[in-house]
Amino acid sequence: MRILLAAMGYDVGRLGISRSYEYYNFYEALQHIGHDVTFFEFDTLLAHEGRALMNERLADAVKSLRPDLLFAVLHTDEIDPGVVEWVSRHTGTVTLNWFCDDQWRFDTFSRFWAPRFTWVATTSRRVWGRYRAAGIGNAILTQWACNQHRYSPLECAMRFDVTFVGQAHGHRRYLIREMHRRGLPVKVWGRGWRSLPWGRWYGGPLSHEGMVRLFNETRVNLNFSNSSIEAIPGNRGSRWQSGLNRVERALPTEWAFLPRPAAVRQLKGRTFEIPGAGGFLLTEHVEELEEYYSLGREVVSFQSAEELIDCARFYLAHDAARRTVARAGYERTLRDHTYERRFADLFRATGLVAGARSL
Repeated sequence: MRILLAAMGYDVGRLGISRSYEYYNFYEALQHIGHDVTFFEFDTLLAHEGRALMNERLADAVKSLRPDLLFAVLHTDEIDPGVVEWVSRHTGTVTLNWFCDDQWRFDTFSRFWAPRFTWVATTSRRVWGRYRAAGIGNAILTQWACNQHRYSPLECAMRFDVTFVGQAHGHRRYLIREMHRRGLPVKVWGRGWRSLPWGRWYGGPLSHEGMVRLFNETRVNLNFSNSSIEAIPGNRGSRWQSGLNRVERALPTEWAFLPRPAAVRQLKGRTFEIPGAGGFLLTEHVEELEEYYSLGREVVSFQSAEELIDCARFYLAHDAARRTVARAGYERTLRDHTYERRFADLFRATGLVAGARSL
């Protein structure tokens, strides 16, 4: 197919420095399948030309390229709704948006955008049911995965016992400090860690290639399933969370380490990336995880701080068991959870049969 991919080209806040998740996983995977993909990096155009001109350029791209599919990955309201509706209703191009955070954004975001697209994709089975209950019949259930051309086992020595790559928000800070307090030092990478009083645990900047290598150099790779938005009714998305973060920074230091709810739990891309890179995954349990991996055999999950610490200690002490789980997780990911397979299923569900070949 000829695909116009409208998504962020760079990691949030790192324009021109660090490529985005969509670039490494969506754009490159679609290219590997064999599609003719044009990447419309709306974040770059927004920064340099503004929203109005960026949307004009998107409409012009549809007119000139005449793509079979406009594949969008919205974060907020970057794209003008009128442009989406025009493409969906007045051109021969099918439109599809991949919603990233339906677990907490359905009521305030997704349900209003979904009718504008020909199809939308959601990664939550529960929310997929809510689409149907709301009379929105164009939602397709899918899931995160990994681009096996970017994530793969490497021949390298183990350098770390326990690591975590991700932002420092919510109960993650409490769990990381608890592990340190109980004699399990965790090295961390991601936004927010360096500014905390124990920033010495922060590992510094990490490239995509460095992250994949880290997964291979770590005995126990952690993943937390909480979203960046706390489960408080009436929150208003990223702006609300930014305000909360400012408040938290003004609180006494010790408050950041109090036990707290896991907010909205959801499957993350990291759930598939770590096993896809050949790493051992110890992940916070979340609904639907068992649908994708055999727990205890392909990945290991925890539901409390105590269980997290016990599991980490066990697998640090049992190399053979850890390697067996990591190998099984890698094989399962390569077999069932690559983006080539996800997109084949997704395009089959939309009727775009050119992308439905078995991979």
